[in-house]
Amino acid sequence: MRRLSWFHCCFILWTWLEVFPASSFPLFGVSKRKNCGRLNSSSSTTPTSHERLLLSGQKPPFLAVITEPDACGSDERVAQTLHVLQRVLSVSGVNLISVRVTSDSKKSRVVQLVRGLVQLAEGESSSENPGVRIVVTSDWVDAAMEGGAHGIHVKESHRERIPEIRKQFEPRQPLIGTSAHSIVSAQSAMQNFQPDYLFVGTCYPTQTHPEKLDLEGPELPGQVMEVIQYGCPVFAIGGIHANNCAEPISMGATGVATIRAILQAKDPAVVVCGMKHNMQQAFVKSE
Repeated sequence: MRRLSWFHCCFILWTWLEVFPASSFPLFGVSKRKNCGRLNSSSSTTPTSHERLLLSGQKPPFLAVITEPDACGSDERVAQTLHVLQRVLSVSGVNLISVRVTSDSKKSRVVQLVRGLVQLAEGESSSENPGVRIVVTSDWVDAAMEGGAHGIHVKESHRERIPEIRKQFEPRQPLIGTSAHSIVSAQSAMQNFQPDYLFVGTCYPTQTHPEKLDLEGPELPGQVMEVIQYGCPVFAIGGIHANNCAEPISMGATGVATIRAILQAKDPAVVVCGMKHNMQQAFVKSE
């Protein structure tokens, strides 16, 4: 039988990968970042909750956008936030939107915002951002469920509620994330609650917490990734913008989360593209 040439073998392999993308395989690529979000201990071919963020067609580096605290301060602010995020989702790049608003917001406005974001994520913007997920902070679980959110971002101080929150969403499997400000905190979260992703920081000075001077730094997210053995995606958070977003990625983070750098930009879509480009460059160099 005639042997295939090296060229033909490469062509067949390329065709195979085009037909069956990386997300179809048990492992997501081969790099020093392991599988960037899948539990190494899982041998089942059935998708676990820890794979949902990636199996939807998304690959690192990831970009999360967090709403401004006053996003539900009035009906006008809700409309403004939805308008800006519609522009954000008009280009490819965003993987996660986290609704984080003040505790004195009206529930009806939170529901309105969540519902509008879900419609954007699953409607007209879905072609540019397939699989983008909407989560809401753990202060607003009822509003999140009513608005159809994909999951909950559980505050570090609310972690004990994670089993209860998962039960509330049954039979749906919610995307569950949480925050960590140290390696010990991240280890505890993974061992006890198995979140689907982590926000880790504070990396840089930030307007959200201007009083915080003792920063964890941009290296912490990468350190957490190593310690938790790549058990889930880790987003660097705190003072992230286009000019520094590549640094935590180069140090091992699988994504970044930001607020004002995108939401207060003159052209949010341009900023998204710029950040994603810078992150991708850093990610490729660090592999």
